[in-house]
Amino acid sequence: MINPTGYDRYYPAVQSPQTNTFRGVASNGLSQPVSRPQASIFTQAQDTVELSTKQTEKKGLSTGQKWAIGIGSAIAGLVTAGILISRHETSKLKKLYEQNMVFQNLAEKIDFKEAKTVEEGIKFAKDVLKVGEVDKNFTLDAINFANKGLVEVSNANKGKLFIPKKMWYREMDDNTLAGVVQDIKSPYFGHLMVNKKFFEHERLNKSLNTMLGIGKQKTAVESASKAEGKVSKEFRFVSLLDENLINMIKKYKQSPDSLTIAEKRELWANLSNAGSINTSMLDLAPLATLKNNLALFEKNGIKVDVDDFAKQTTEKQSEKLKELFTQLQEKLGHHPEIDIPYISPTETIHHEMGHLQDFAKNLKELDIKQWKIPSFKEAYNNVKAGKKDTSDVEFVDNRWKGLTYKGFKELFEKNPKKFQKKYPDLYEFLTNQEIQQTAGSVSWYAQTSIGEFIAEVYGKMVRGEKISDEVMALYKKYNGPEIPFA
Repeated sequence: MINPTGYDRYYPAVQSPQTNTFRGVASNGLSQPVSRPQASIFTQAQDTVELSTKQTEKKGLSTGQKWAIGIGSAIAGLVTAGILISRHETSKLKKLYEQNMVFQNLAEKIDFKEAKTVEEGIKFAKDVLKVGEVDKNFTLDAINFANKGLVEVSNANKGKLFIPKKMWYREMDDNTLAGVVQDIKSPYFGHLMVNKKFFEHERLNKSLNTMLGIGKQKTAVESASKAEGKVSKEFRFVSLLDENLINMIKKYKQSPDSLTIAEKRELWANLSNAGSINTSMLDLAPLATLKNNLALFEKNGIKVDVDDFAKQTTEKQSEKLKELFTQLQEKLGHHPEIDIPYISPTETIHHEMGHLQDFAKNLKELDIKQWKIPSFKEAYNNVKAGKKDTSDVEFVDNRWKGLTYKGFKELFEKNPKKFQKKYPDLYEFLTNQEIQQTAGSVSWYAQTSIGEFIAEVYGKMVRGEKISDEVMALYKKYNGPEIPFA
């Protein structure tokens, strides 16, 4: 899981891709936006109507007959133009996919050993993992991080998977750890970007200080050390971390410089995970949390009407759940405790590779759907009603863009009807309470779009984490990429 906001990312002109990208997946990588030229088709169609009308005047046809013939010619012109453009664009797309969507057959089991030099790490990425190109600016920590994550994903897939065509190591925005380029038309399609800021002591220290409440009031995550003394009246969970991580926290608090970049990244990933689990339990998937803890509530004399609870909005459920846990805390005499599973810092690579495998499985079909033209009858009715197009559903954007992407949140909040028409699958995903809570049981980021939900679940599958039946059912609904070992 990556810690995102979804702002546009910019790459310096000389050595990095010049493409507007976002957290997780990138938008159009071309210098000019690609659009379907339906408006120009209809302009030509109107000209055809005028021409047809003039040509029929000599034969003494009535105005009604002239207009009918004109409309017929316009529709014929529209449909013909649409078919030609559709065939041309789908043909181009198919060729691009054949050229760029290449699966690698790596060894079923790759043993990973940390490289001792950057050159050794780059050689491993090229020779063993079959990455086409590797940025020479990688640091040793960063190349080992990327290679280890790729090995873990490859082993989970028995060596058959879509490997990044190139790995970049560049400075990106403060909230993006890594990203991949989605647009098949972009020269950077299939590239993996790693943010160098997340391999710098200053950036990591700033994040860790915030997570641990250093210089401020202590946070809930820091209570993992169980060195709080008295139990506060305010409700909160205590996150129980791996003992090695607890020792790492103590070591960091004594001297931040005593931890290596790799150790800080490990600590950062696990503290982020702890915070995500806390949020998920209370605010994102309260119904699942209630069901999972129902026996504990009943054991302590707290009765809950689950059916009535389920009828409430997620916000109301969250409020009620906090009340229930506050009562439980009073009865227990201590803060409720949550076991936080250890998570590898390479989970970011798992997530991004989830995007790439999702592209490999679904992108071509969804991309080509964008060129679907109306039927003859639809075209006739559209022209008659003065409409330009009905096939304006953005299939690809339904999948891989969401509320952290520029413009999507604004449209979703300000014009939901237009959003629903343009992105029907994404609208359902964002507004259906059951779907949102199912996604929320994975992470808050899994709630932001279909593609991010897929990538988050995929990462968990790579790591062998337990996944609920509800989550897997939703994953299959969206045709998420399979993993042999899952």
